[in-house]
Amino acid sequence: MVARALDGWWIEAGRPEVFEVVEVGAGPGSLARSVRAARPACAAALRLVLVEVSASQRAVHPVDDLSVVSRSTVPDGPGPRVVLANELLDNLPFGLLERTADGWAEVRIGVEGDELVEVLGASGEAPLGDAAIGVRVPLQGEVRTTPHGPGRFWHYRMGGAFGLLIKTPGVTIYHNGSADLIDAELDGEHADVLLAGLAGRKGTENYVGRLIGALQPKLVVPTHHDAFFAPLERGLHLLPGIDVEGFVSEVYRRAPGACVITQDYEEPICVPPHDARGSVLAAG
Repeated sequence: MVARALDGWWIEAGRPEVFEVVEVGAGPGSLARSVRAARPACAAALRLVLVEVSASQRAVHPVDDLSVVSRSTVPDGPGPRVVLANELLDNLPFGLLERTADGWAEVRIGVEGDELVEVLGASGEAPLGDAAIGVRVPLQGEVRTTPHGPGRFWHYRMGGAFGLLIKTPGVTIYHNGSADLIDAELDGEHADVLLAGLAGRKGTENYVGRLIGALQPKLVVPTHHDAFFAPLERGLHLLPGIDVEGFVSEVYRRAPGACVITQDYEEPICVPPHDARGSVLAAG
């Protein structure tokens, strides 16, 4: 996906002979490896600059030829240039709350001697629900009006919601994106289709049983289990520690009458209204 985007930007820039792409917060260089493996049309012009402050991470950057440069600082100079900073966004200083023994506190930046340090201060806001001591919630709040996409990432709020319940004529869908849930929020709800995130499943007590017991789904589809940095045309690659077969077996034990579909990329599922058990993979 990133490789295709780079091809589009390269073409928009007039197909320059040197097309520099700077990744800020490159980690071990996983994204760069994936982009090169995808063999984009701009490959001959591509110059990947991997910016990473960690020396141990830079040591494993794929700098086996002149098309990849590893450095600790963002380069200066003229373009055309694309800057990617996916991992860096995790560290930007947006509003952040932390759960303490006394409630929610705001994480602030203070000065201690010559160093910047984190300090906790009183907060007038609190996310919905509760959490374990030490849990941090960025961009807290609620989305109270109908969103108009595409939105920026800061338009979305962490209000204690772990899943989305989508109701349409004939089909109700529940999407549990991460392997956690607040049981009380599911009281009285029902879902024909359950999209169940598998990442972190083993760390959540009775995860499958609690979801199925509350929602009684007729169709269950595993999600959030793929290592999506690999080129999509190579098919589905699982994240480390993911046990899809074990998940499917547990679903059948707890809901023998349910249908389970595991899909590859770009495989649509046809869900008949009022008959989710009859769902099938649709022809592309």
